[in-house]
Amino acid sequence: MKKFMMKRSSALLLGAALTLSFAQPTLAAQPSATQVQKPIKVVLNGEELQFRVAPVVQSQTVYVEFRSLFQALGYEVGYDAATKTITGISDSTHIQMQIGTTNTFVNGQALATAVKPIAVNGSTLVPLRFVGEASGLDVKWNSSTRVVELSYPELSEQDAEALSDLIGQLETAASNEDEAGYLAQFASNSPQLADLKAQFEADSEGDIRTDIVFDNIELLDYNRSTAVLSVEAITTKEEGESRFYLEQNDLLTITASLQADGSWKVYEIIVEDTIYPGAEEAIKQQPTVPDADKAAVLAVLEANVKALNDENVADLVATYSLTSWEKEQFEAYYTDFFEQYDDKFSHSNVTIFAYEDGVAHVSFQEAEVGEDARYNTHYIYTIEKSADGKWLINPDVKVITSEQVE
Repeated sequence: MKKFMMKRSSALLLGAALTLSFAQPTLAAQPSATQVQKPIKVVLNGEELQFRVAPVVQSQTVYVEFRSLFQALGYEVGYDAATKTITGISDSTHIQMQIGTTNTFVNGQALATAVKPIAVNGSTLVPLRFVGEASGLDVKWNSSTRVVELSYPELSEQDAEALSDLIGQLETAASNEDEAGYLAQFASNSPQLADLKAQFEADSEGDIRTDIVFDNIELLDYNRSTAVLSVEAITTKEEGESRFYLEQNDLLTITASLQADGSWKVYEIIVEDTIYPGAEEAIKQQPTVPDADKAAVLAVLEANVKALNDENVADLVATYSLTSWEKEQFEAYYTDFFEQYDDKFSHSNVTIFAYEDGVAHVSFQEAEVGEDARYNTHYIYTIEKSADGKWLINPDVKVITSEQVE
């Protein structure tokens, strides 16, 4: 496994929950009555921010107009006039503050802080240091120039090593099919942890031996409590494995969070894209398939598309070989899908391109026609003969290409 490059993107880095002490560090001292003060400037990564209302100093704290600041930091801005509550929401951070009170929440966690939003001439201003640090930024005050500098923190060597170790442990566990070792790399508050545990408990041991390598690891976003990495997971068939396996490359976005003990754990893994490099060559094969098996395989596909068009969840689920956990997920997904959409489906170019006793690999094109759009998708299904002689679709379906046709 290659160590990831210490490369930063220009994307906005927004922090996770931030614990602040009651006493906030100050940004500026109050001027005397005889001093002529320079206007306060706020600079984000070298670029001066513009505000509709000039920044002010109150109680040794710099306040800036909240809407301009939140928008510059990439937040979706909200304001509830009835409760005088302001919100800033991004993919990773949710800040909520109330004018005139210290009722402050970051990612749902109530924080003890002495600073609070204020109203000045009809505009709402927020404490700059608090918002900056809650967003994962370094905040520095230059008293001589009266400039507040906001900047993204640099990745420390210690964190770089820790994140590399985390990715290495994850790779090893995945390649060795070490479920306990894999789960051990996840944070206890990961929204994926419960589903992963349920999935592992329901799954039987895979019968195709594979190797998994993590490559092209790149740091996308970082602050002191959260790191986002791009990882390419390359899955290949183990040497000596004779059965058919379509190798795949998954582009992953892995979000890691810093734990209380100083370690880094996986918070979330998102599969951004999957490609199958050998798919086009694989589907050119023309194996000999017994007529009875071919008819049974095609019948399952016909039953599958009929259930889709009939919007019959029970009949659709009956075409798959599912664990109890997978069945629950499928039923929930398709119940919701059929309530929202009235799309129609059809299959074409159906080809059995690989066949072993009791296992058929099928390529086909699926047209999905909705009210506003049409989608053409190239699928590969693995359809297997169960112990009772029934042919069923393996839920690990593969999307080779998909496009929307206007």
